[in-house]
Amino acid sequence: MKKDKKQIILQYALGYGLMIILYFIIHMCIRILSGDDVFFSRALDDENIFSFLSYRYLNWTSRLGIEALLVIIARLPIMVWRITDILMIILLSVSTGIIINNSDNKFISLLAIPVVMMIPTEVMRSAGEMATTINYLWPAACALYAASYLFRAIRGIKVKLFEYPLIYLSLIFALFNEQITVIFFVATGLFILADVIKSIKDKAKPSLSIHWYVFFVLSLLGILLVVTCPGNANRTAIEAGINFPGWENVTLIEKLGMGFLQAVTFPMLSTETNFLFFFTTFSILYINITKKKKYIYIIASLFPMVLPTLSLIEKILSMAHINITFGVTYFMSNVDLPSMSDVPMIHVIIEVLIYLFYIICTIVGIVGVFSKGKERIIAILLLCAAFCSRMLTGFSPTVYVSYHRTAIIECILIALLNGYLLCFYNAHEDDKNKKYRRVINVIALILGLVTVLKPLI
Repeated sequence: MKKDKKQIILQYALGYGLMIILYFIIHMCIRILSGDDVFFSRALDDENIFSFLSYRYLNWTSRLGIEALLVIIARLPIMVWRITDILMIILLSVSTGIIINNSDNKFISLLAIPVVMMIPTEVMRSAGEMATTINYLWPAACALYAASYLFRAIRGIKVKLFEYPLIYLSLIFALFNEQITVIFFVATGLFILADVIKSIKDKAKPSLSIHWYVFFVLSLLGILLVVTCPGNANRTAIEAGINFPGWENVTLIEKLGMGFLQAVTFPMLSTETNFLFFFTTFSILYINITKKKKYIYIIASLFPMVLPTLSLIEKILSMAHINITFGVTYFMSNVDLPSMSDVPMIHVIIEVLIYLFYIICTIVGIVGVFSKGKERIIAILLLCAAFCSRMLTGFSPTVYVSYHRTAIIECILIALLNGYLLCFYNAHEDDKNKKYRRVINVIALILGLVTVLKPLI
């Protein structure tokens, strides 16, 4: 027993030690403030934090908790942000490990390390590394930490008393991000609804603790803050006038279309994230093949790999200065345009149908992977939550200003899905097929390392 415990401690120390070293090297390469970082570093030069937040609430944003921390961090030595950002990445990985691990095998939680490392650091730069990470990565890390408590509670794992203030402080901070607020509202609402229906059916008391209802209420309050904040409406009007003059004439269908295409093209085609979604499609295919599932699941799993694989090959060839293209980027031509009307409708229809087909095939592949309905539902919900979190941006013209940073939440949810797939495969594989587990785990680690080290190349 003591030997096993020492081995687990050693594995965790090596795994997270490697993460800390790699991300420390990356962060040390960031030497100066850029983009919005400069603005926030000077925000309190002529006013106090309360007047600054009051002005921002009335004129620009509802992210009061996030910006309060941002203006403080931005005035401190950059090393403070570097260290805190690395700790947030570690928190993200630890929380992911807790959420995906539904077994007694402590090693499985370490599978969160490679999938988190697949989250591209390039998406953290569009507004300046400090502003982007504090607005998106930090709330996401805190959100997963808060969510990990709910998963621990379901599994009967006791939470120490000192954690409760940390859990709720993390949740409140995370809910200042609009995407996270909606995700928590929908997720906790669905869990509560399913629990209530089950309790009525079984004529028993609801099994979920009071904390689920508190999370739901807090996320509802977060949505009300977003909707009623005058600054959000003001910013939308200003940025629509600058970047999208015809916003008022855009129909609901067009907004849904723009949001959908923004959501699916980035992870499927972007050279910044193709490792992340490529591994999603690869792991689904790999598991279906090695578990000898029906051919319908294997064939369906093949289709979603086409675009990310071709995009990946294009990227590798371009790095080798070989100019060969498969025309994959043609399907991204509408993404950066501030109107669907600038693209031929037949192009849009074909593109939407292609991506819908890919998503359906991915879902069919997931159905093949998981034998139990509950596990299937969780995996499918993670996939849908990833895309829907980015689709929300289609209802705001600011998507053309925010660019890829609005996809950070989407990337994290895809990473969570990848971890869930890896965890399931490692927990249920027979000992005689250990080599299959090793192969996919090594591939995950290689892709994670390449993603982290890519900015240094």
